Amino acid sequence: TGIEVKTLSDVLGNELKWLRERAALEPRAKALLEKIDKEADKGGEGERTMCHEALGVMIRLSRYDAAYATKLYRLVEENALFFSDLSKENLRALGPLALATDRLKKGEYAEAPKRYRHLWTSSGVYIRNRMDDVFFRSGYASCQIGRWKEALAAFDQLYAQFPRSGLVGKAVCLEYVAAAGNYKQASNRTNYARYLKSSKKYLKKCPNPRDKDGAHFFLGKDYEKQKKGQEARKEFSAIEEGSPQYWPARYYILKSDVEDLERRKESGMIGGADTRRRYGAAVSQFDRFQRLPKAEKGKPEITQILPHMTILQARLFGCAPGDGCTELLQAL
Repeated sequence: TGIEVKTLSDVLGNELKWLRERAALEPRAKALLEKIDKEADKGGEGERTMCHEALGVMIRLSRYDAAYATKLYRLVEENALFFSDLSKENLRALGPLALATDRLKKGEYAEAPKRYRHLWTSSGVYIRNRMDDVFFRSGYASCQIGRWKEALAAFDQLYAQFPRSGLVGKAVCLEYVAAAGNYKQASNRTNYARYLKSSKKYLKKCPNPRDKDGAHFFLGKDYEKQKKGQEARKEFSAIEEGSPQYWPARYYILKSDVEDLERRKESGMIGGADTRRRYGAAVSQFDRFQRLPKAEKGKPEITQILPHMTILQARLFGCAPGDGCTELLQAL
């Protein structure tokens, strides 16, 4: 029909217009990039002018070919000094992303989160395709300067919008750090619940949990507080020997064992073979603790539990199958 012919004619006309524009711009883009490479590190207004012109050419070419969007990004990132004073509108979407990445690479963490956050609502197709990276880098940069709430908000956006992103594992590792920092900064019920949730997720999904002993210890203490003995024991037992949390964790395990022996004594079950075995195992653990080198005992995590371990050992001797009074008095 006449309408279809007119529509087809318009489409072909636009295609031809774009082809002519691209044919004219590509040689100019190539020439500018070569000049910029030659002038690299010299600085000056001449290089700034070339960079700004190249930016305009790249913006127009990126409408036709995604490869030019990548070149635009690289241009801004590698020559950030010449673009930092331009507005977000002049840079389009990829420009601010490149500047934010430049700040991140240089360790200028105070500036980077703000630049990344400006991109959260971007509608640019090239940004939308990289938005999981934007959220991750927002959270990472915020962690570097202790803005824990901002970091957690960024990671939440990543999980909600890109649950299958390859960056989720790394984000979970950092989320644990942010949640711990946030709770230490403000120890309220909400932040505690987030720290608890993040610790469980960290142990389950972080590909390289460097502080897994810390997470196990925190979860163990929470279960112990809730009187969930089995769950607490499981978490404390997962802490490896040599870890700063090892002996504090053993304290809670021994406390549970001593309380069990006390209950058995009250019930008149103190002479059975199983009770003797449990008593012997607990005595052996206390002996190991007592034989720790002096330097080890001087560490803060040990000095904090030392008096509690001594009282606990005295309670253990009170549960001795025979006469444990002498050992009890010596311990006290």
